[in-house]
Amino acid sequence: MFVCDIDGAGLAELAEELPRLATGLCDVSRREQIERMVAEAAQALGGIDVLINNAGIAGPTAPTAELDPDAWEKVLQVDLKDLGISWDGEVRRKRPSPCIRWR
Repeated sequence: MFVCDIDGAGLAELAEELPRLATGLCDVSRREQIERMVAEAAQALGGIDVLINNAGIAGPTAPTAELDPDAWEKVLQVDLKDLGISWDGEVRRKRPSPCIRWR
């Protein structure tokens, strides 16, 4: 299993508790870090059979009329676009797996 996080101290603590766990630092608001992390995970694991993406950033909370459009766009960019697009190419190149389906 490969786990990534933006919190290096938390990753170190987790790796200490689970010594067989592979870890990597990743800021999911930076597409190049996502791409690097997925490549590192594939290398460490010998491929990716299952990918669970539960990272993202929280956005502003306010009535719609009061939301800052730029802040809302940042949430959409990171949570919907960057995370989905960045790992897509790497996963598609890997060997076929019953857990990864493309239609």
